[in-house]
Amino acid sequence: MDNLNQFITWSMLANYSMFVSIVFVLVQVIKELPKIKDVPTRLISIAIAFVLQILVNLQSGNFQMFDIVLYLISAIIISLTANGAHDATIKIKTE
Repeated sequence: MDNLNQFITWSMLANYSMFVSIVFVLVQVIKELPKIKDVPTRLISIAIAFVLQILVNLQSGNFQMFDIVLYLISAIIISLTANGAHDATIKIKTE
């Protein structure tokens, strides 16, 4: 990594655990924004994961319109994983 632009790369987002981590961090950063604050966090994380799924597939040249359903299913699974990691962290903090 010779510059800061390569801190996070598209190829890193092809890795499941990295994708989940990025969704987790993005949700934590934007969930308190004024217009987003009233939206349930689970919906925010699904939306972020879905948009990132589309962007990663567009960037890699693998985007197919008929795969949108698969992107949404993947986004839901990624969102549940990211939310579970957050819930587990909160549980550990409170114990």
